[in-house]
Amino acid sequence: MSTITWTKGAISHRYMVCSKASTPRCKDVDTMDTSASSSKRHHTNIKVTGCNACIKLKVPSNSVGFEIYDFREAHNHGLVSDYNMDLTRGRRQLQFSDKEFIQNLQTTGFDPVVAHHVQSSLKGGQHLVTGSKTDFKNHARNVRYCVADADAQMISYRFTHNMSYLEDFFFQFKAVDGVLRSIFWSDGVSRCNYSMFGEVLAFDATYSTNRHDMIFVPFTGVDCHKKCVTFGAGLIHSETIDSYQWLLDAFL
Repeated sequence: MSTITWTKGAISHRYMVCSKASTPRCKDVDTMDTSASSSKRHHTNIKVTGCNACIKLKVPSNSVGFEIYDFREAHNHGLVSDYNMDLTRGRRQLQFSDKEFIQNLQTTGFDPVVAHHVQSSLKGGQHLVTGSKTDFKNHARNVRYCVADADAQMISYRFTHNMSYLEDFFFQFKAVDGVLRSIFWSDGVSRCNYSMFGEVLAFDATYSTNRHDMIFVPFTGVDCHKKCVTFGAGLIHSETIDSYQWLLDAFL
């Protein structure tokens, strides 16, 4: 941990102390008293021992650099081994690249635990990964809380942005009381496929999404090589006549 002291708008002193430098809080708690919830001790895996190990620096007069004026090397606790450095508080702070990696895998259907396993394989071991499995899951949870009910607005904004630079991109959606009920989209390649191989069309509504409880409906066909091609895709909230009628009208 690091502390900075300012004097007249400039840094004059800097202190680097051990992560266990704080004084332990010794507070008696009556474990049989269930009413005094405020007096309950907060449990944490970060333990402090009042360690005095530190490095103290100051800026001498007529100088632009720092000089060490106090150095205490001895710790009053055991040090963490190199193999277990990934369990320390500093190494468990996820970097932007780690968060982006978790999000990219989550959008492709992999949960945070799988993302942690992939990171371990790529970096050569779990001890080389920044953050634990719990940290990965906590970040994924925070992203879901952040998105919350704004995911429909986000996909609408993304598709509107696509229409601004993709000439043949098209989408249409239906919302009821601010809740997305149906959406259909198709890009230039899909519309080209339909113009060439649209004599026979099929759509399959057997795919359901878990998170939003919506039904995924792809419109597909077969090209001259007997390969499946996509004409468009949609999401509907329920398999009703009105939902299918809206989806087919949007496709047309």
